[in-house]
Amino acid sequence: MTLINQTISHYRVLSQLVACIYALEGKSDEAVKWLREAAATGFPCYPLFERDAYLNRIRQAPEFIQFMAEMKAQNERYSREFGEGATR
Repeated sequence: MTLINQTISHYRVLSQLVACIYALEGKSDEAVKWLREAAATGFPCYPLFERDAYLNRIRQAPEFIQFMAEMKAQNERYSREFGEGATR
């Protein structure tokens, strides 16, 4: 793996972790912004976002509900196209 690929890979995961920090603070707008960044840079992990306890404080926020609806739809498309195991 090249340094650039490692950096991109770390950025995806770090984006998700930053989102969790904002979620723990109850800052749903910022949390969703960083979840969108994680998803856009190659970490659209709907199953993780769905069960991650660190996101519990923002689950009722409209922006999180909207984000999860989008991620669920994308996850379902990927499941249909690539098979159920491709989205876990």
